[in-house]
Amino acid sequence: MSSLGSARLVYGTMLGSLFLFLVPSLLSLGLPSSLPASPETHTLLSSNALRTPASFDTLHTVSRHVFRHTNRIRRKRSLSTLRYDSTLARVACAHNADMMRRDFFRHVNPDGENPHDRVSRIHRRLYGQIGENLFGQSPVRKEGKALATQMMEHWMNSPPHRKNIIRPQFTHLGVCVLQQTDTLRATQVFADVSVYLSSPLPRRVSAGDVISVSIGPTFPSDALPVRYDFWSTEGNRRISTPYVFTDALRFPDTTGTVWSRFYVLEMGRYSVQRGPEVMITSP
Repeated sequence: MSSLGSARLVYGTMLGSLFLFLVPSLLSLGLPSSLPASPETHTLLSSNALRTPASFDTLHTVSRHVFRHTNRIRRKRSLSTLRYDSTLARVACAHNADMMRRDFFRHVNPDGENPHDRVSRIHRRLYGQIGENLFGQSPVRKEGKALATQMMEHWMNSPPHRKNIIRPQFTHLGVCVLQQTDTLRATQVFADVSVYLSSPLPRRVSAGDVISVSIGPTFPSDALPVRYDFWSTEGNRRISTPYVFTDALRFPDTTGTVWSRFYVLEMGRYSVQRGPEVMITSP
């Protein structure tokens, strides 16, 4: 575990099946506002995991400074700037609130969910790879821009956190900072997005359903989703052969929770990109 004074740090990167993390630290929660809009505009379904408890203060100003500071660091290294994603920020907020409520501090929650699991469950349009940085402090010694600067300095002085911040492949970022009395928690959720759907994928479908799907932005713009399959979360295995993608997803004739996955062609090579989690029920 990285430890600097009273601040503790945690990082995580989800790349394919690789998930790296350090032991827990403290967190904070805040949903940035008045930032550039992302393609993600749908309203999330209400759930306890997405509500900020009334006793928590969301530090919007700190979140904005963290987002902007991250992009300043990337620009100085001639890297592409990250797009603000409101749903990734909500994922960060939900995880922070969950950690505060259930008194844990790590990337994997008590239910066994890791960062990519949370994004697949909450984000209904994103196909790609996920990374996560965590920060915590108690007592809270700074506020506003000074607090954001302190956070970024700690992350940049920690090699695994810095790797997420300056990873060239990342395209999107959500930031959340939360404070409860004198304890602070902060989370960055990064995404290397390959494909955005034009509209959210449903959370539930019936076995054998065919769902029309329209592709929105791709990163890079010429990336092409050519095939798709489904992965069982319960069995941890692929449950369908790859089908040719023709503007629709045909769900398996089975029940259970699955991830949809696209086989994306880019520069002559294929990558398999995980997308939203869907519950398949009996017809």
